[in-house]
Amino acid sequence: MLHYYVEMVGSSYLALRLPSILASIVTALLAFQFVRRQFGVNAGAFTACFVLETLSPFSLQVRPYTIIVACFAISLLLWNDLASSSARWRLVLIAFSLSTAVAFHFYGVLFVPCFGIIEIVRILRTRQVRLGIWIALVIAGASIFLWSSIMRATSHYIADDVGGSYAYRPAPTLRLLLTNYLYLSCFGLNGGVVCILLITFILGLSGRMTFLRKNRGSSPSVSKQDSEGLCDFWNAAIGTATLPIMVFVFTLLVTKTYSLRHTIAASIGVSAIFSALLSRLPYFARMMPAILLGGAVWLIFLGVPQTPPFDHSAIYGSLPGPYPIVVADGSQFVQLEDSAPPEFRSRLVFLFTPPGVPIGDASDQHIIKRCTRVYPQLPVNDVAPFLAANPEFYVLDERTSDDTPATYLLQMHKIAVWKKISGAIIYRSISLTAAGQRQ
Repeated sequence: MLHYYVEMVGSSYLALRLPSILASIVTALLAFQFVRRQFGVNAGAFTACFVLETLSPFSLQVRPYTIIVACFAISLLLWNDLASSSARWRLVLIAFSLSTAVAFHFYGVLFVPCFGIIEIVRILRTRQVRLGIWIALVIAGASIFLWSSIMRATSHYIADDVGGSYAYRPAPTLRLLLTNYLYLSCFGLNGGVVCILLITFILGLSGRMTFLRKNRGSSPSVSKQDSEGLCDFWNAAIGTATLPIMVFVFTLLVTKTYSLRHTIAASIGVSAIFSALLSRLPYFARMMPAILLGGAVWLIFLGVPQTPPFDHSAIYGSLPGPYPIVVADGSQFVQLEDSAPPEFRSRLVFLFTPPGVPIGDASDQHIIKRCTRVYPQLPVNDVAPFLAANPEFYVLDERTSDDTPATYLLQMHKIAVWKKISGAIIYRSISLTAAGQRQ
């Protein structure tokens, strides 16, 4: 799918990440609508801002994490609308959106038990069984079997990736689960957002005390319909916030690898709970402009990342000469092989380190081995024969020199840092560095 997308829109930094960016925006708008129905526009806007902040690191990835979160948000809003007269079409759309999430990422199947728990809690509260929603959930869950052949083919790769790495071992631990909730509760561990929340809470608490003193003895009336809607909201929000626990149990029993990126849909529930509680504070509407202004100032002046993203086009004309270019990161090698200009692509090579060398992320090399089975013409080589045939070469490291081939060549004193371009570190071989110094 990504291959055909690149053919249509190109492979620029923005084009590759545009689907993830748009999915984050759609998720924020849906979260806004989910909260606005019960707590008003201000609380909805607060929720949208929190969701965007939490999803922001994943919005700039060429991966479908925010896309499956958008599918989850669509299903959540549709579930909250099932009391309407057109519930049948909403059930069809729930099954379709959850199945779409499963198609984009296998962990999307865990959204099904999440909705199952939300619906079970509603049954216990209302004594009403809605058969349609269970049929929709069964269809969405069963859609995983459409991809069973791919899952069987790749299952041993996952075991190799985890077992062969020293840095890629996100084993499911209670500490990791608590860290996950800390990330979600602190909205991406953004200090500015946490400060804004604390200020809001302090101001709101003082307003609440004043409000209680002025309205002592009075109680607002709530209609039965509003009460049902409010119960459904808390049911859905709290149920969504338990998604990390479901993922934790699944990884503990099945995959043995736990990652935050599989749980970010819970940011909708966590953000909705925070916003709903804050909206109960008096004068919340009056504080909203100042709160949002403070958040905007923080993002503009303090929230902008200092390290620029890696832009492929920035390096195409920056590595002179006919010398080979060793790409230290496997995923970047695949992207460059697919999208770089022919004259640049003809110089690319990926190196496998010798057996016994500790590998930081085994998936980095395993992905190349899998690709060579499909495309045997890929320019890959072992380190020793490459060095014997090519004394002068460059090394392109998109990360901060933690990729195994770059680390290994540095330890062997075969390369030296040359310069940094658009977030990437460029190395030159010792022979090429010496030749440049003589010139």
